[in-house]
Formats: sequence, C-alpha cells, structure tokens
Amino acid sequence: YSGITFNLLGSMSAMQVAYISGNGTVSAADADQYSTMPAIGITIGTAEEVLTHGTMTNSAWSLTAGQEIYVSTTAGAITTTMPSGSGDIVQVIGYALDANTIFFTFDNTLIER
Repeated sequence: YSGITFNLLGSMSAMQVAYISGNGTVSAADADQYSTMPAIGITIGTAEEVLTHGTMTNSAWSLTAGQEIYVSTTAGAITTTMPSGSGDIVQVIGYALDANTIFFTFDNTLIER
C-alpha cells in the first residue's frame, strides 16, 4: 500500500476518510462540507497512518464488485451512493473489488451538486 503518517485531529479511528486541514493535520472528510474536501486517504488505525492508494479489506462491508465508492455526507464515512443533496460534494475515492475489498484511489476531482 501507499501510506503516509499524519497527526490525526480530533477523535479519528480506523477506516475513516480524511482530508488535510489548514493546520496540516488530518480530520474527517464530509461531502456536506466543501471545506473538508478533497479526501486524501483513509485512516488505517491508531498508528496515525493514512492509506492514500491501495486496497483495504473489511469483512463488515457488503459491496458488489465494480461499485464506485464515494465520500459520505456522514463525516469520515464511505458510501456507495453518490451524494445528491444541494451543495453536496461528489468525490469518487475507490472501487469495490469484491464484497469486502476496496481499491482506494483518491481522485482529487470534485463535483458540487
């Protein structure tokens, strides 16, 4: 995987989507808040590491291969449903490889709805 170590801001935990804040730390990205975008990675765990490109597996996911993965309107979360509210930010951050694995590739293209 490709990762980088950051100082985590607030109470981020494993598998939360992150953006780089103005003070150089990372915090939870939120598709409802343009100021918390673009997402640059997903937290790996409590070691303050952020996956910026590569695969992650989670047996709790129930995905379909080929699904696009987006930043959610819930801070730090991922979703397979494109944000659709007025002012929401759409960012594709990866693709499901199977039911439990996502290939994360954080494209910095943002579309405002």
